[in-house]
Amino acid sequence: MRRLKLQGTLLLSLVTVLTAQDDIAQLREEIVSLKTSVAELQRSQETNADAAFTLSGYAAAGYAYAEHTNGGFDLVQFSPIFQYAYTDLVLFTGELETKMNDDLETSVELEYASASIFLNDYMVLVAGKFLSPLGQFRQNLHPSWINKLPTEPIGFGEDGAAPISFTGLGLRGGIPLGALQSNYTLFVANAPVLELADDNNTSIGAIAAEGPTSSDTAGYTVGLRYAIDPLPNCEIGVSSAYGKAALEGESKRDYSVFDADLSWHYDGADLKAEYSQQKVGKLGSSIAPAAFTWKAWYAQLAYQFGALPVEPVVRYGAFRPADFDLDRDQVSVGLNYLFAPSVIAKVAYEFNNADKAPEYDDNRLLAQFAFGF
Repeated sequence: MRRLKLQGTLLLSLVTVLTAQDDIAQLREEIVSLKTSVAELQRSQETNADAAFTLSGYAAAGYAYAEHTNGGFDLVQFSPIFQYAYTDLVLFTGELETKMNDDLETSVELEYASASIFLNDYMVLVAGKFLSPLGQFRQNLHPSWINKLPTEPIGFGEDGAAPISFTGLGLRGGIPLGALQSNYTLFVANAPVLELADDNNTSIGAIAAEGPTSSDTAGYTVGLRYAIDPLPNCEIGVSSAYGKAALEGESKRDYSVFDADLSWHYDGADLKAEYSQQKVGKLGSSIAPAAFTWKAWYAQLAYQFGALPVEPVVRYGAFRPADFDLDRDQVSVGLNYLFAPSVIAKVAYEFNNADKAPEYDDNRLLAQFAFGF
């Protein structure tokens, strides 16, 4: 009897040991599986750390009252900017401009979309549709929360004297000059599109400002901007571009751009100035055979009083389009209130002078609220 009890005890102990061994083996399998999962998660995090995505942009709402009108809220704008970076090698940037028009319809346009590949410390390759690097207003100052007045300088918008964007390839970078700094942009892009005047088929009314996605008509445009910083917070730039342009169905004619710009921030004063010119040459076989030139320039001064969030601003601008009857000058006087560095409220009054073009001659009262995010 005692022997049977002893055998039973030994058998129970053996079963217990075998069961424990099974549990240990299962536990080991679970630990191995957990380690594998942790390793995969760590690899995933390390991979994702190489990439970064950000959403930024700006928005604005505005009011305008012109002489001989009832006035109205004329601007609702939302412009998101998408940015994706992979390590320090590639940066993609794209902006969509959405606005509500007079017919209560929303228009969506691709402002730009380009990839930047960082080749070295002094050179970046840019490919896609990019803002015009000729001059400074379009590429640096046009967003509503940066622009110190509710409107663009005359001649620097659609159908003006300065290109808005190009589609092509470019190189950008900096060149150290001892204690001075300088930067450059060199690009090749599709040629612009010429447009006949609405009321006159024997003259060119405008050069389409948006960069076309085809070069079938006139080939390519090559451009260069070089800027130097002679003083702290001061930049002087010179730009030039040359190529061919054509009306649809016609032969090519010469096309050129010249631009000079100045930006200087000293103490609380901020000075901006720019001159831009676009020109197309003669073509005897064209229905619009003459040469045509568009010129525009402006000078703007703003001043911020120390810690006070107010900023007065004044700007003079002039536009000389190919049609001399549309010549006009403009003086804008404004006052801004800065709720934050990227949140601004603006009030301005425009004095417009266009002797031969009554549609551009009315003075205007403008108000705008804009913020960047």
